[in-house]
Amino acid sequence: MNRTAQVKHYDYVDWGSPVKDFPVASLPNTNRYEWSTLQANANGTTGNWVTPTTPTMTTGKGYIARASNGASTAQAMNLVFQGEPNNGQFTFAINRGTYTGSDYYADPVNAPTTITTKRDDNWNLLGNPYPSAIDAEKFLVLNQTKIEGTVWIWKHGLDPTLSGSPFYNNYTYNYSATTDLIKYNGLGSTEPDTFAGSIASGQGFIVAMLDSAPQPGSTVTFSNDLRRGSLVSASGLFDNTDFFRLSSNATVNRPENKSRIWLDVVNQQGGQKDTALIGYSENSTLGVDHMYDCVNSIKNELTLYSMIDSEAYIIQGRPLPFDQADVVPMGVKIANEGAHTIAIRKVDGLFESAQQNIYLEDKQLGLIHDLRQAPYTFTSAAGRFDDRFVLRYTNEFLSNPVFESNQNVVVLAKKDFIEIHSYNQNLQQVQVYDVLGRNVFESKNLDQVSLNINGINPFNQVLMVQVKLKDGSVVTQKIIY
Repeated sequence: MNRTAQVKHYDYVDWGSPVKDFPVASLPNTNRYEWSTLQANANGTTGNWVTPTTPTMTTGKGYIARASNGASTAQAMNLVFQGEPNNGQFTFAINRGTYTGSDYYADPVNAPTTITTKRDDNWNLLGNPYPSAIDAEKFLVLNQTKIEGTVWIWKHGLDPTLSGSPFYNNYTYNYSATTDLIKYNGLGSTEPDTFAGSIASGQGFIVAMLDSAPQPGSTVTFSNDLRRGSLVSASGLFDNTDFFRLSSNATVNRPENKSRIWLDVVNQQGGQKDTALIGYSENSTLGVDHMYDCVNSIKNELTLYSMIDSEAYIIQGRPLPFDQADVVPMGVKIANEGAHTIAIRKVDGLFESAQQNIYLEDKQLGLIHDLRQAPYTFTSAAGRFDDRFVLRYTNEFLSNPVFESNQNVVVLAKKDFIEIHSYNQNLQQVQVYDVLGRNVFESKNLDQVSLNINGINPFNQVLMVQVKLKDGSVVTQKIIY
């Protein structure tokens, strides 16, 4: 069986063997590893890449190998698996660490480094053991008492592209982060046009073991039933014509009714991008659903996510029938200070109708933006902001503006400057934003009762003036200047 991956020199590819006793050394081309969940690290965490522990690939285990092909652009790299094909039922032992506490910095001396979470010692790299594709959802259901309800697929060889957006037609920030993974569960995929739930033969993939599953002794199960589904070839098995991506015209006939929104956040300077999926389905609830919600471990990278209670999710399912009054709290992790854009990447179901409004509320600026008309641009300092944004479907907030008010703070637009007075306590910080969310003025550590702003040119524009007082309270006022 021949598998082909499009890769450059430094790309790693995840593999699983569809035949018995395939030599690890035959994986192309160098730097071959397997993941050891329990490998001890110097900082007290567990989980690391290790040299393969057996000369032949273990059934159900995933491996990685670097392309090392000298190519600066993605080239086809073939691997022919020869041997007796795997068939029937297999089990594969999975592991997890013991840490279940709060997020922390494992290297506090050099903080902020990459944060460690309770899921970081739960990862396991698996491999499709069959000479045909398997259904990711069926695999998750079969093993739902052992692993979280999401598979993670490594993206290799996918550089940023500048093709037009299928939603806005002119939105060109269609980046695919080569250091990221596709997340897929019962609601769908964070990459709607690249992976639709069919894990190809020869493909490796990642799962997270549940903290509730016994350790040691837990296994995941593979069975021939996973090889049959709605997207099939003439043989009755899953189509297996692509390595981890389905062609753009491929569809999966899922009977469940789903309506979904994929949102992108993009750093305008560096082009870093992340995608969050929010959807409504027949089997989702407002709570945490094993097969429809995917927790997002927030690292030191640009990240967009929705919130359930106080936890971040990269995929969130919500119930049908759809309630137009529904609001979805959204958060963002900003890795690099500056201008960013949030935009619709794709919609389906009821959101395909132009009559179904989609808005983004910026709670920091007190405004609501129509995402159907244009992407939303804002500026932000680096940091994690769990309560700045809200995805919503009505704009009553705009028709009846409500701002935090304080009669002891006065903001006046004069002829050529903005005047701010506080009659109760000192000003500590003042920020001014335009209607696009851009920070046009900022002054910190003031500790004074008044401030005149002279650095903004007046031209009859709407500005949001946000004042932070000594007691920590925040007053936001809108002016025309």
